[in-house]
Amino acid sequence: MSSLSILVVDDERPILTLISRILEGGGHRVRTAGSGEDALDLCNGLKAPLDLLITDIVMPGMDGLLLAENVERIFPGVRVLFMSGKCDVAALRKHITDTRHRFLPKPFRVHELIGEVRGMLGESPLRASA
Repeated sequence: MSSLSILVVDDERPILTLISRILEGGGHRVRTAGSGEDALDLCNGLKAPLDLLITDIVMPGMDGLLLAENVERIFPGVRVLFMSGKCDVAALRKHITDTRHRFLPKPFRVHELIGEVRGMLGESPLRASA
């Protein structure tokens, strides 16, 4: 079983639930938050490092880009997978220049999520349980 820690942040509960189930099926420790503010509070309380942040970009309050900046201050070197179905992808790619960052457009298929996570964490394929 993997010891990698993943935080999934999205203001849409069904998306949080789906992604969490998929990643937990792959053996990951998954935490979830419904907002950038809740995610930042959670990160401030973590004792172990966070390996991957998966966050929606467009959310009420703190957006995913600002959340990632804040999380990277707490966990330098954390990888970030941004997701969105509501933003200008070309403009976004200009902001995501760090090699530890990737973007997955919504809607996506389970195998696309698994492939991105696997590639970012450098591990063997995850089982899809959802």
